[in-house]
Amino acid sequence: FIRREGVWFCNTGGRANRGWVPITPQLALADCGDWPPARVLGDELRFSNCQSCHGSQIQVSLDSATPKYETTFSSLGINCESCHGPGRRHLALVKDAQAVASEEIGMSPLATLTKDGSLGVCWQCHALKDRLQGGFVSGKPLDAYYSVHLPQLGERAHFADGRVRTFGYQEGHLWSDCYVSGGMTCTSCHDPHSQGYRDVNGTPLAGRDDDRQCTSCHQAKGAAVEAHTRHSAASAGSRCVACHMPYLQEPEIGTALRYARSDHAIPVPRPAADAALGITSSCRGCHTDRTEQALNAQVADWYGTLKPRASAITAALELPTETDREKAAGRVLRAEEKHTAALFAGMALFAEQFLSADMPTLEREVIERLEQLSSHPNLDVRALALASLHLAAGERGAVRTFLAARLKALGADESRVRSRWTVVLGFFADRERDRGDASAGAAIYAKALEIEPDNARLHLNRGVALAQTGDYAPAVASIERSLVLNPSQPLALVNLGISRSAQGDKMGAMAAYQKALSFNVREALAWFNLGNVYFELGRESEAGAAYAKAVESDPSLPLAHFYLARALAKSGAIARALREVDAGLEFDPQNAEALGAREQLQRMLVSPPASQ
Repeated sequence: FIRREGVWFCNTGGRANRGWVPITPQLALADCGDWPPARVLGDELRFSNCQSCHGSQIQVSLDSATPKYETTFSSLGINCESCHGPGRRHLALVKDAQAVASEEIGMSPLATLTKDGSLGVCWQCHALKDRLQGGFVSGKPLDAYYSVHLPQLGERAHFADGRVRTFGYQEGHLWSDCYVSGGMTCTSCHDPHSQGYRDVNGTPLAGRDDDRQCTSCHQAKGAAVEAHTRHSAASAGSRCVACHMPYLQEPEIGTALRYARSDHAIPVPRPAADAALGITSSCRGCHTDRTEQALNAQVADWYGTLKPRASAITAALELPTETDREKAAGRVLRAEEKHTAALFAGMALFAEQFLSADMPTLEREVIERLEQLSSHPNLDVRALALASLHLAAGERGAVRTFLAARLKALGADESRVRSRWTVVLGFFADRERDRGDASAGAAIYAKALEIEPDNARLHLNRGVALAQTGDYAPAVASIERSLVLNPSQPLALVNLGISRSAQGDKMGAMAAYQKALSFNVREALAWFNLGNVYFELGRESEAGAAYAKAVESDPSLPLAHFYLARALAKSGAIARALREVDAGLEFDPQNAEALGAREQLQRMLVSPPASQ
């Protein structure tokens, strides 16, 4: 819901792919990727979730003793511990006169943290993140539980210059020169307590348009405003944020709804280059009557040669047109590059564009560059380099020896790097499955299990991939191993049932589905597949009841509607069967078999068989 405009909307990504659109009577449910609403408060991989950002100390977990999902929270507001971590010791110390006199407060103020430490507090909510493990609460090290850079792999939330491409938060900050070359943190401009603006010295400011956000550091610009902006000092065009932090409509969100956000990459305006990315430049945002080309010429006339982009940004932006892998590696895989966000973005693009599993022709120069990057101080860069080597050349003896040595040398970072490493390999495994090569996906999951052999999710995904190839015996073994490591996985039990059923073990399949339902009675896929087994065994009334439970639990399963309609029609409930077909067609409107069944049911309503 967009409060400012008073409109409900949905994201059509993954279905109609028209961006974010208003909900109207004409919008088909089949087009709406967010239907039915399925987000939960708390962090649970199984569901789209809001993590803990819309409350404090939110935890969601499957309680196997109950069994049911439990959600706990301290508050649905943001409390002190959301940012500062556990506060019990702080409360005790402020009551102790001696502790107060010694200025010991039992918490670390953001002002005393490194710039990355300060950002890490804000990234808990103000960043897209890949989850590495569950159980995070504020006060624990964020990088042990989440990665801020990994979403760039595959999702490409940001362009290589840091501007938001699809839905994102404020991670563009990591591309800003004010951060890369300076010490800018979120609290350099934002007061976390008042929610107001301030300058770098902490002086409160009236709002985002107050230039002192910038000129408290860039004093020379503030001393000669018009010489820098080429606009009247009193005009909106002379405000720092007008040119360097414009509101941008994230391109993949579309233009049907206004959802612009301030550009935290703090870029130099480049009208033509921005337009080439699909971004409305800050100049065009005001001067709508002029073309980007004309505005680009004006900028060149005023400022001459603009400040060059970081080499990592330029290389990553130009990578999609490069066809030579060695040349691309020479430009993008640069161990000396200090612009970490741009380096990671380029590495991610390179891996997606040029790497696949077990490449016998992978050049030695590419391998050497990845080996150099495997010692990078940034955890995400290091893990991506190691995972890329493992993916593309991990079967080579020399590379395998190198990877083993790097694992031994990780020290305190070992668990953090391993978890990121397997996320990267999991991405490539998923990509192979999406392309229709489940066998290749299963092989890459096996590589990931070399790094995290007790990762229940990897065993499950490998089992599902093996089942897709028809190799059911190892699929069952892999899924059963996942359940040994984590018994509270309803979805793993569903997949176990599917593989057992395909082997002909109908009783074993039913046992798996029923156990899944003992954990979560609204597990729609368990009801649906249980209905399939009942139907195959000729227990049609029980099949119909299971399908009814499936559509009650998740109305967006079209096959459940269609199969329920089949059961209803067989029992003579033609009108109800037609309603179920129509309900399924809301989500799968082009299903030819269902459309044919609909016509047949309509004819039966008009001219019922003599037996009725």
